[in-house]
Amino acid sequence: MRIGILTFHYACNYGAMLQTYATQEFLRSMGHDVCVVDYRNKSVEEGYAAWNFKIDLLKTLPRAFSRAMRNSRFRHFMKECLVLSKDPFDSFDVLLFGSDQIWNPYIYADKQFEPAFLLDFVREGRKIAYAPSLGVSSLPQPYDGQLRDYLTSFSALSARESRGRELLESITGKEVQLVLDPTLLLTGEQWGEL
Repeated sequence: MRIGILTFHYACNYGAMLQTYATQEFLRSMGHDVCVVDYRNKSVEEGYAAWNFKIDLLKTLPRAFSRAMRNSRFRHFMKECLVLSKDPFDSFDVLLFGSDQIWNPYIYADKQFEPAFLLDFVREGRKIAYAPSLGVSSLPQPYDGQLRDYLTSFSALSARESRGRELLESITGKEVQLVLDPTLLLTGEQWGEL
């Protein structure tokens, strides 16, 4: 089966990078043809820039060099260890969504859900959510209705936190599985080899 993973694969932090890698490798170990959809949200990506001109330069400057070096290492890992799609609109049998805080509207610059991370552009193939996080304990109106509308076309939903599961079930009326964070799907030996 051809599976595309849609998540924060480009964020320069260990949580984002390793959950992407673990999801990819776990699915590949099951014999699937897997790649990470190379979609990047500009506002999230800018948050990891070495230089941030929106913040006082004097506050950014002391950490700029170390941030640039760290970002370079993360980009190298992404290039060497992740199988990225050549085209973000490739066709897949399944688009798997998650993990990370992809459904937290408050982390985006406009404080709105990122439609691409809710697969609103997908017209074929199944949509499955694996361990996404809302990153919040409640979703006020109109967020709850928006999320419900987005998730009606999903074949299966899951969450990595109990509260996220409760929220998704109350919003959608669908059964939501509680699942492990993807980093826990790989063995200690697999992480050791990496």
